[in-house]
Amino acid sequence: QYRQLNYHYSMNKALYLVFLIFLCGCAKEHAATEKFQKKRENSIDVRSKIHCFDIDSVLVSGFARIYLIDNYMIVSDNRPVENGRMIHLLDKRMFRYITSCTRKGEGPAEIANLGWICTDEMHRKFYVTDSGKQNIRCYNLDSALLNPNYIAPTCIQTNKLRFPKSYFYRNDSSYIAQIVEVLNKKPGFNLAVASWNMENGEIGPSGYENPEVKKVRFFLDVSLKYQRYVKSYSHHDLLTICDLDGNLMFNVYGPEWSSEITNTVYYNMDIQFCGEQIFALYSGKDHRTDDYYPSKIHIFNLDGDYIKTLDLGYRVHDFCYDHENNRIILILDSEYQFGFLELKDVETMKSA
Repeated sequence: QYRQLNYHYSMNKALYLVFLIFLCGCAKEHAATEKFQKKRENSIDVRSKIHCFDIDSVLVSGFARIYLIDNYMIVSDNRPVENGRMIHLLDKRMFRYITSCTRKGEGPAEIANLGWICTDEMHRKFYVTDSGKQNIRCYNLDSALLNPNYIAPTCIQTNKLRFPKSYFYRNDSSYIAQIVEVLNKKPGFNLAVASWNMENGEIGPSGYENPEVKKVRFFLDVSLKYQRYVKSYSHHDLLTICDLDGNLMFNVYGPEWSSEITNTVYYNMDIQFCGEQIFALYSGKDHRTDDYYPSKIHIFNLDGDYIKTLDLGYRVHDFCYDHENNRIILILDSEYQFGFLELKDVETMKSA
């Protein structure tokens, strides 16, 4: 009987040790993926380093967005304020205006509601979403440069209840997309990241989503080079980094993190991979005020560790990264419409 009791005691002790090891492993894994940043105070004033300018023949609204392809910059504007054209093409090196194309409207050659533009440098084309007509058009870059009356063909009709809002090239058939799913039971929609096949419209399983986020609204950027994507949440001070298959790598919680829903304060406004860093355009202000427009960019490494903050000194509508010239290009809410910042100019600058 003594031997039997000793045997059970030893077995229980072994099972307890295994359980402790399991718990420690889970805690270690959790600690490795969850990053809480209580302070982001390494702020650098870069206003004096921003080169502001206007572009002849291009006057844009606050809804304008910028994209880069090859040696060109695409400026899209869903509310055109000049000549009715919605897509402007410029030389990205000197910001020289080249041409404009595509009018706003319901006609067969027009776009009703201009949405996302996805660039495909390898094949010298770009895709334009018409969220009004629920379709995507494929633009040949050279044709658009040469002919302002060029009419791009529709390449896909999207599903009205589940469709890509933004999407990034992965290979010739597969894209990583921000998927909108319209809710049936109540007004509204859900957002998720999933693979999307442009050829047949198939959408794969959704990637990781933080269970504490109650209102999922985010910006997305994808890096094929570093095999990951990053989401920056509008209603939460949170970034989530995943591999290209949607598996969680890191949750990065900012100083204002809360799982509670806010419908007035907007935190992250856009996100970009910039070389070996992540740039997050940050607001943290009430959207009912003019301060809503962001004027800061938080910079992180590829694993989400905070590095510094660029205080731009200008309110910004949009930005993109020009990797060939190592600079960011900005659409400004200012007396000037555009600006750019050479990143080499801020590498050695110290915080105030």
